[in-house]
Amino acid sequence: MKTFKLTKLVTLLIWISLISSFAQGRSTDSLELELASATGVEKIDVLLDLSDSFLNDQPHQSIEYANEALELSEKSTNIKRQGLALFQLAYAYRVQGDNVKALDFFFQSLEITQQLGDKTGIAKNLNQIGQLYRYMGNYSDAMDTHVEALRLYEELGNKSGIAASLIYSGI
Repeated sequence: MKTFKLTKLVTLLIWISLISSFAQGRSTDSLELELASATGVEKIDVLLDLSDSFLNDQPHQSIEYANEALELSEKSTNIKRQGLALFQLAYAYRVQGDNVKALDFFFQSLEITQQLGDKTGIAKNLNQIGQLYRYMGNYSDAMDTHVEALRLYEELGNKSGIAASLIYSGI
């Protein structure tokens, strides 16, 4: 009886995985079709969406799309999307385990969000920087950046951001 339940559970998990993969593939396919006809800001946004969709399974592909988004946003002097592309690059390098490169890109993204006065973007970057500091064994700086992010999220009244900062800081 126990084996039968285990078999049912494994079968269910496989089906969920297949359905999830199929759904993701379809959305990636539709984004790639959109990309073919997109121009300007819309093209940058589609590239960022594609980068995000490949982030966990194919981070190298995520990096390629984010780099293209960064190049286009720099050409069009779209500072906000430059920051988003840098954030996406940082996150993809973090997924690949290249924490030094990820940290560099998060700091570049942080600089842009600070220029724009985007407090939510600043806090998101700070939390990511804090996580990388923690992974790299720099616990003091990790705590400082998480507390700074927490302060910003409290100021904004962003409950999910507050929760994330508290979890990351271990408070």
